[in-house]
Amino acid sequence: MKNKKMILKYGLIIVIIALLVVCGIILTKKDNENGKTIETMENKVGLEVSYDIIVEIKGEVKHPGIYTLPKDTRIQDLITVAGGLTVDADSSSLNLASKLSDGMVVVVPTKQQTSNQNNDKININSASVSELCSLPGIGESLAQRIIDYRNTNGFFSTTEEIKNVSGIGDALYNKIKDYITI
Repeated sequence: MKNKKMILKYGLIIVIIALLVVCGIILTKKDNENGKTIETMENKVGLEVSYDIIVEIKGEVKHPGIYTLPKDTRIQDLITVAGGLTVDADSSSLNLASKLSDGMVVVVPTKQQTSNQNNDKININSASVSELCSLPGIGESLAQRIIDYRNTNGFFSTTEEIKNVSGIGDALYNKIKDYITI
């Protein structure tokens, strides 16, 4: 009788240990492409958070690349996952609180890129919302759309490319073209 109880007791302990090991394996996923371990995120009730957006970060971060992240992740979180900013980075033109969307590209410029070499003109590749609002016909929401477009698509290669931003057509571009630079 004692032997049966001891066997049952040790058998139960072995089953519990095996379950803990299996749970540990399930809760850790391996990202084979980058060799990074991503731990499954759980909320307080134990529900798994889905990883359902893929974003790219370029420029002045320690580990630029493509990352798979939970929806509702913000640019600041992406920078942290990418190892943080380099010493040459200037994040002043980024809205760090902005939520990421699937397929988004975030470009962190250098301090040199954001220094406005022409004091008379606004650099649309580095301007903040308030700087963009100083342009004729540009309000806060349109300024934010310009920054969002820049964060999603990278730096403007020509000033005329700003017309790709929703709400900026030929008429508004003609009003601001003498005040902007890249």
